[in-house]
Amino acid sequence: MAADVEAGLPALAAGSLQLQPEPIINCDDEVVFRESCVEDIPHLKQLHLHLFPVRYNDAFFDRLYTRGNFTLVGCSAVTGDIVAVASARCVDDTEQPLPDNTSYIMTLGVQEDYRRRHIGSRAVQQILRVLSTHTTCRVAELHVKSDNHAAVSFYNRLGFQPDPHVGYVRDHYLIEGQRYDAWLLQYDLDALRAANGPASSSSYLSSFRNALSNCRLL
Repeated sequence: MAADVEAGLPALAAGSLQLQPEPIINCDDEVVFRESCVEDIPHLKQLHLHLFPVRYNDAFFDRLYTRGNFTLVGCSAVTGDIVAVASARCVDDTEQPLPDNTSYIMTLGVQEDYRRRHIGSRAVQQILRVLSTHTTCRVAELHVKSDNHAAVSFYNRLGFQPDPHVGYVRDHYLIEGQRYDAWLLQYDLDALRAANGPASSSSYLSSFRNALSNCRLL
């Protein structure tokens, strides 16, 4: 489920984004990203409650830290508070691979008072880089409410395109007893790997963890 992460961003041609290699954490930034840990769950529950109309149960948060799931949090460099989240998976609820070698971005959002600062774009870039480095998935997919035009434009700007086989999904969301249609969008992870060149998942994870020692964590 996508929150209105950066409303007002103009839509660009799909596939226009060319990510540049960068550390997953930049401690000079207003918001720093790190790998989430189980101690974050109470904070993530509150953030999801404020960001998303869909209500997530305890099992959802527990699964964020199981095999095949990836969760990043953006933290204020000043207070350490969690102000952004990006979560994705390449397995189903039984830890079996998703069909057609795909990954799925489950939630992505930014706290309201931190929006319009490109933090949402950074969160997407970071989770896509994690998926391209730590999995062999061909694409990353997500759903977004069809009437959330700002979010649809946001993802188009970052290179997401409608799934060629599914695309528009009727009655995908059930929110407070009402059904809503959605777009199923996808991003080409193979193209991202080709743009970034060969990467070592072990060295990437090592640099990720080394950077943590220079940042304030919750």
